[in-house]
Amino acid sequence: MWSDVNVFVKEMLRNSPDQWSVYLDYVTSVFHVLDKKKKKGESNHVNSEEKQEEDDDEDLDDSLSSARAFLLSQKDLVGDTSSLRGPFLAEIEFKCRLLARREEDEEEWAQGERAITSQ
Repeated sequence: MWSDVNVFVKEMLRNSPDQWSVYLDYVTSVFHVLDKKKKKGESNHVNSEEKQEEDDDEDLDDSLSSARAFLLSQKDLVGDTSSLRGPFLAEIEFKCRLLARREEDEEEWAQGERAITSQ
């Protein structure tokens, strides 16, 4: 279910990149998909129907890096001078949720961000 939500809201955001409430659904879906993927990895039991469903979803963001890439592409789409704030707010929300979850590679990403902004 969350995989379908993820793919659906990404399409909505591509068509209308300033929909803040849809970005919230996107970020929520990413973390649900990640949690499901993590649970599957721990149990090593994969339902063949679920596996087929995920393989069919080429547009599914099932990793932190793919979610970051999508958010950055949305920021590039609206540009720096745009009055559209959705992608920028979504990036902040994404980072806040990563910090709240204490994801392992968030610290590495934060260090990279600090290096970029200090230049």
